[in-house]
Amino acid sequence: MDHKIIASIMTDISENIVWPIIHEICKDHNKKVVNPFSARIGSGARTYHTLKRQNGKKQHIVTYGQKMLEDKRDYNRAVQWLTGREIIEKDFFNGVATYENIVAHTILHEMAHALQVIMGDRTYNSVHNKAFYQWLKLLHNKCGHEVLNALINKSQKKKVSLDFKINEIEENNPTPIINARVGKIYQCYLNKQNALVKLTKINPKKFAIIVIDEKHKENGKSYSIPKHMLDKAPEEFIKNRIDLNVINDAPLDTNQIKILKKYKIELKKRTLVVEVKKKNRTTAIVEILSGNDGMIGQKWKIPLSNLKENN
Repeated sequence: MDHKIIASIMTDISENIVWPIIHEICKDHNKKVVNPFSARIGSGARTYHTLKRQNGKKQHIVTYGQKMLEDKRDYNRAVQWLTGREIIEKDFFNGVATYENIVAHTILHEMAHALQVIMGDRTYNSVHNKAFYQWLKLLHNKCGHEVLNALINKSQKKKVSLDFKINEIEENNPTPIINARVGKIYQCYLNKQNALVKLTKINPKKFAIIVIDEKHKENGKSYSIPKHMLDKAPEEFIKNRIDLNVINDAPLDTNQIKILKKYKIELKKRTLVVEVKKKNRTTAIVEILSGNDGMIGQKWKIPLSNLKENN
């Protein structure tokens, strides 16, 4: 099976390329590596790091699941895994989520957990924390391209493909929209079904979108997606998924909310115009500009998600 061969390559790279780099990092931080390391192949989907007692001594063990590798062959499944989302959202490998990049990143992700544990930065209920991503970024900087090149070269020698399933790509990932416009409505394949989305920002390699589909379980959530995932939405599909009379009231991408700009909010069962005075990641201080005389000029602290475009 190809996936077993790929998992074997991943164990080899983990032990012979990344683990020595971890030793170097620990030395630079005056941290002693006490426990040995080994990587192994799992038959299921579970892919994880653990510090486990084996042969009477604790040992760092990373397991790469064959079914994980099989599941990631489908692009739309791959970008739902945390490792797939990390590439896009945190711009690892320039934000390009190819199968080979995802596999290489999976190695670095699991090995970063080993480094995180050695450094004492993993605590109960705090796994993918700020420290973890600092160590993951450091591993990418120190050996990311070496890991990727080793994966490609070893796979070529074993005559193993590192491509997505072609039929899945063609079916679910249409040709990129050339003249995409912010604020326009499109469709996108999310969680095994098409969703109606609003384009909120255009980046060099990705689109920022928000789901405005009343019949989709991801409704109201924001995503950063590769450009080829966006497609034109047929008129009938739009009519079936959202009330066109309230389409302009679709939730905003909170990253695009600007200071001193006017928005609408629903407050005390009334639609009011407000101006944003301050904001942080989740809330905004707004000044009320419309309503009765007693409300005009009042300042309220509200969730960013309550703001709507003032058209």
